[in-house]
Amino acid sequence: MALPYRWPMRFATDRRLPAAPARIAAVALLSITAFLLSGCASAPSPVKTHSSKPAATPVFATNDEALAAATKAYAEYQSIGQKIAQNGGEGATQIVSVVTPTKAKAELQEFKELRERGYRQVGESRYTKIQLQEDQITDVGGALSIYVCVDSSATDFVDAAGTSVLPSDRSPLATVVAQFKSASAEHPKQLVVSRIEPWSGKSIC
Repeated sequence: MALPYRWPMRFATDRRLPAAPARIAAVALLSITAFLLSGCASAPSPVKTHSSKPAATPVFATNDEALAAATKAYAEYQSIGQKIAQNGGEGATQIVSVVTPTKAKAELQEFKELRERGYRQVGESRYTKIQLQEDQITDVGGALSIYVCVDSSATDFVDAAGTSVLPSDRSPLATVVAQFKSASAEHPKQLVVSRIEPWSGKSIC
């Protein structure tokens, strides 16, 4: 989506962050993490391997397989979200196919805010680095998380007059944590985004 984590995103004219791609430039939203200043407190947590209950079976055989699936899912989320944001929030229902039902509600609200404000995304953000945080997905549930370094240096949000609405001092790079869940029991290796939040620890960028 347009922002890589769900809003709040801070516009230059706002005194506070709007409620709830980016979350729209994964956007998704992708994905625009430039709106937040990334912290540098602690190093990223070490990758956690499967620690499921005895009755549960890991969906992915290796960390590499898990990371590949998450990277593919994030790329799809970012691509769809950014296209919606570039259209000013129009066609927002397209995001539903790449997120969980709960995440979809937040995303649709964020795109609604874009339409109401008359804002749209210009340019595209991209991810430059991805690392596995943990893989806890099994045949009975769980989640998988990754660190993503998002570069939004070529991205902006403008109003109807074409004037930027983003803070001039925003950082072009930021690290976010993206969480995924299986799309369904029938397709456990097909992942959808369940949450995207700014990472407060040491940046991986």
